[in-house]
Amino acid sequence: MPEVVTAGLRTVFDTHGTGPAMLLVHGVGLRKEVWAPQVDVFSAGRRVVVYDTLGHGESDRPPASASLADYVAQLEGLIDALDVERAALVGHSMGAAIATAFAIEKPERVTAVAALCAVYGRSAEARAAAHARARTLERDGPGATLDATLARWFGDGDIEPGMRRKAEILRGWLASADAAGYARAYRVFVTCDEGLAGRLAALQAPALFLAAEHDANSTPQMSEQMAREGIEPAPLEPQAPQQHPRRRALDHAVEAEPHEHDASRPDPGPERDGGLDQVVGHGRDDEPQ
Repeated sequence: MPEVVTAGLRTVFDTHGTGPAMLLVHGVGLRKEVWAPQVDVFSAGRRVVVYDTLGHGESDRPPASASLADYVAQLEGLIDALDVERAALVGHSMGAAIATAFAIEKPERVTAVAALCAVYGRSAEARAAAHARARTLERDGPGATLDATLARWFGDGDIEPGMRRKAEILRGWLASADAAGYARAYRVFVTCDEGLAGRLAALQAPALFLAAEHDANSTPQMSEQMAREGIEPAPLEPQAPQQHPRRRALDHAVEAEPHEHDASRPDPGPERDGGLDQVVGHGRDDEPQ
């Protein structure tokens, strides 16, 4: 399995297809295989790279004092190792924070960024609940709240037949997660939106902020707030969002190549085992507890 080592930490990744580079950054508690449907679609015309973020899958644990900066550095190290000059970034959940932070800090290396189901500007109550989940993970391990997590994602009653296999795959990923690595990653997730606060106006690449309508934690209002802050810098004369140059550039790109920008759309082909469609496409909570 391909891997690179940066700052003494191992990152495991997969590459599919050829063409302009696209890197997909998964959410907290997940792993690179979650992107299988999107890889199938985008790799037809792009070089698609998926990887396990620190504390997930086969990659190393993050340091005990990890912050969002460590995950941005991991992404930069991977891009450097692959000799990628510029790439489109797509991130989900915590991956959305990583991708967005990288786009802010390294604008010359990003052609476009999509933040899917990002958490931003949590209320005090929501942040306290997230901290409580982090403490539970540290104390009891990832198996402690498996049933509650799957109930949030797939419903409290019987899971519809078409989703049962996907639910079992997610159960397996969460149950087998490295307890210390996952807990450290979740600690970063709890505060990752603070690392973006007040910085979104520095985005230069075309940006998409997308959320599921009924997501109670990564709410549409959070994505709307990120878009407003990114498109309408406070010190400047207000502009209608559709007149902002980056918004016009994104609209043009979407019109020209819609299949390359709707990263949250479920794969229309045969059902896959796993994939982001079971999280985003069904409007579920994106935060494993």
